[in-house]
Amino acid sequence: MKKLFAIGTLLLSSAAVFASPAAAYDRNVHVNPAPVVRVNQDRGRDDLRVRNQRLERERRERELREVRYRNSLRDRC
Repeated sequence: MKKLFAIGTLLLSSAAVFASPAAAYDRNVHVNPAPVVRVNQDRGRDDLRVRNQRLERERRERELREVRYRNSLRDRC
């Protein structure tokens, strides 16, 4: 009887884990969710935002390279 109760409890707990609502949503919070169907206006706005982000990132990288270059020239003297 104890074995039957133990097996039943184990099956019930594993079924509860599989049916829990925590597994129903995506836990990756770093992914930017995009809708499946987008209107052309929304797509253009998103493309412009992504382009601006890329240009800003490239500008910061250029500035950082320039600062490193100037510092390396100063260190040589």
